Amino acid sequence: MTEARIEALTGPDPGDLRADLVRLVPGPLRACGQTVTAHTRAEYWLEEIRADLRADGAVLLLARSRGHVSGLALLADLVWESRVLRRRMRGLRQLAAAGEPEERARVLDRLVEEAVRRAEGEDRADCLVHRCQADDAPAIHALERRGFLLMDTLVDYVVNLEKPDSSLTVPLPPAGTTLRPAAASDLEGLLAVARSAFEEHPGRFHSDERIPHAGAVRVYEEWIRSCLEGWADRIVVADCRGSIAGYSAWKKPSELERRLGIELGHYSIGAVSPEHAASGLFRALTAEGMHYLSLHARLAEGPTHAANVPVQRAYASLGWRAAGARHGFHRWSKS
Repeated sequence: MTEARIEALTGPDPGDLRADLVRLVPGPLRACGQTVTAHTRAEYWLEEIRADLRADGAVLLLARSRGHVSGLALLADLVWESRVLRRRMRGLRQLAAAGEPEERARVLDRLVEEAVRRAEGEDRADCLVHRCQADDAPAIHALERRGFLLMDTLVDYVVNLEKPDSSLTVPLPPAGTTLRPAAASDLEGLLAVARSAFEEHPGRFHSDERIPHAGAVRVYEEWIRSCLEGWADRIVVADCRGSIAGYSAWKKPSELERRLGIELGHYSIGAVSPEHAASGLFRALTAEGMHYLSLHARLAEGPTHAANVPVQRAYASLGWRAAGARHGFHRWSKS
């Protein structure tokens, strides 16, 4: 048994890790399944790592065993979350290892140990955040051993936009409601929907007892504000007699995804005000966004909370299928 040696790298170029990334799990693009080759997945992953390392203070931890990279972790500030929550939130943005479960467990334990040491030491982070695959027991146990607490679980859904189920009907919005692209003047209405729709949301911000309730709700207000300011490519709003009743926000494949032939669009967030719940509005907003993305992508992915049964029913009625699940963990600094 060889003890993994941890090497810390900073700067935008970690070298060509593609051969190592092919062996590490879990990798990115799980929603794409077998439509993406191992080579393309490794290429995408390496570019994702390089992008993360361009941020100030980012560091890549490489575990080396027997002369090979046996695992990696990447630490970087979560700038947007830190601004909204007014605490230094630091992301464990990558965490992966190679080998059989026992070998992976040893490597992941060393990586998480070093990530926590840095977060509480030179990084001076308030909270370390990680989201891992729900079926990755070695990673989950490594996080739990180092004081991470489970905050939520997301189910990741995917839909083929090219081959819709012929039995599915295109839903219409409720009577008196029209769907249209958002305009800058819609901001206050969008914020109002976010406040009401996410008042009692069970997501990781609400579940964390260290985050005040008002701060957790503010996350979702700022999320749709950021979408309107350009982070999303399209926001569909439901206009009910002059008032906004709901929205859905969508992103086209990124420049990197397009360059590598990954035709994957993204459902960023959706919400319906409580007074319009159970009216079919969320389903109509989702279908409208799917139509928009079908002009730019072959697949679309979208997560939802594992306890959000109405959204999962709406997804299923539109041909979406579950592609995986991820746990969200937080670890607050003891200092």
